Amino acid sequence: MDILKILEEFEDKVIDSPKIPLTGKVLMDEEQILMFIDKIRSILPDEISKAKGILEARENLLNKAKIEAEEILEKAKQQGEKWLSESEMIKIAEERAKEIIAKANSTALELKQGARQYAIEVLEKLSLNLNTALQEITKGLEELKK
Repeated sequence: MDILKILEEFEDKVIDSPKIPLTGKVLMDEEQILMFIDKIRSILPDEISKAKGILEARENLLNKAKIEAEEILEKAKQQGEKWLSESEMIKIAEERAKEIIAKANSTALELKQGARQYAIEVLEKLSLNLNTALQEITKGLEELKK
């Protein structure tokens, strides 16, 4: 279950809970509140794992691009030996390898920035939703203790 769905369900329960007249407070069963907290706790590691997975995918892509650049450089050297003199071949291969590496680094940087931004957004939304839920829980518990 998605964390946002759980928070929406929790919010609906809070909205649908009986209201204490003249206070604007709601009355909720402690078991229901604790059930929602348990659900949220069980999903948090999944959301964090997803963000980490995106960062790992970026690293893997960068490594793959570097390996591919090295392979292309090697193939270019082998092919170039047939057509060009050794100095011309090396110069062309090095230029091509630099282009590929620059492109790989650029792509990796874009992926890293995108992954970081996604992770930040997910964690900020999660933090906001958890803070809101915690405030509601605290208010409800304070009301129940009165």
